[in-house]
Amino acid sequence: MKFMLIFASAVALVVASPYRGLVDPGAAGPAPAPELEPIAIGPAVLEYEPVAVGPEFVDLPTPEIVPPVAPVPVPVGSPLVQIILNINTPVSGPVVPQPPIEIIPEPVQIVDSAPEPVEIGPAILPEPVDITVPIVPYPAANLPVELN
Repeated sequence: MKFMLIFASAVALVVASPYRGLVDPGAAGPAPAPELEPIAIGPAVLEYEPVAVGPEFVDLPTPEIVPPVAPVPVPVGSPLVQIILNINTPVSGPVVPQPPIEIIPEPVQIVDSAPEPVEIGPAILPEPVDITVPIVPYPAANLPVELN
């Protein structure tokens, strides 16, 4: 089994590798495969424009001076959000344990005969549908211009 696995992996490797041998292009006969030319990598300069080196002067609108607003006094003693966690709070009264509920089993009823089986009526088969003659819809009739 492992020999078949090794053979299948070798076949997959041969099939997946690029083929540089003869190529049959058609009626001209076999020809050597063309070598791929490397792709030119680099920037493409379409139009040469000199790059301006120096500071750029931008006219910014003057900001409006807003008068300072008096801050609203916040009480220092109370926080804005208060989280109250009642973890170990005492119960309002003493806890009285409830007595356990006793489960009294009922006696088992032994039946000598089985109940009567349910009778199944005759099977209702659906009627077959005739699909040999298709129902073709009527083509839409264009109304005259006067009626539109």
